[in-house]
Amino acid sequence: METVDTIRKIADDVAKRMKLEIFDVNFRKQKGRSLLNIVIDDPMGYVSVEQCEKFSKEINPILDAESDIENYILEVSSPGLDRPLRRIEDFERFKGKLAKIKFVDESGKNVSVTGRINGCDIDTDTFSIEIEGNTKSYEFSKIISANLVVEF
Repeated sequence: METVDTIRKIADDVAKRMKLEIFDVNFRKQKGRSLLNIVIDDPMGYVSVEQCEKFSKEINPILDAESDIENYILEVSSPGLDRPLRRIEDFERFKGKLAKIKFVDESGKNVSVTGRINGCDIDTDTFSIEIEGNTKSYEFSKIISANLVVEF
């Protein structure tokens, strides 16, 4: 996967210059063409369409010059309003937001809860969430999946 590693390095460099982060890079061949999807994130908030457009314009000529991919379609997107929460730090960043979390409980059962994120403790690898007025703490390592819930 040298191609993906090369693309990720190029994308990381461009993102840092724009004060953004790379959330994900996906590269696959489809019907004789290559599809490259780069998901960017803004640590200061949500990603705008303008940021996606600017990132695309910045990275495109660099990819053409420095990568070995040809005949590709570039898509730049954001993680979305219902973005996955992948790192324990995400629970601090999105404190106060509504999230749906699937995890393995103490008895080994898969459980799904929806509640407000209260924060996290990186040292103990735990996060807390308010569910129906009660605050509960869980181990981050027990999470199967976690996503923000879109509120209107």
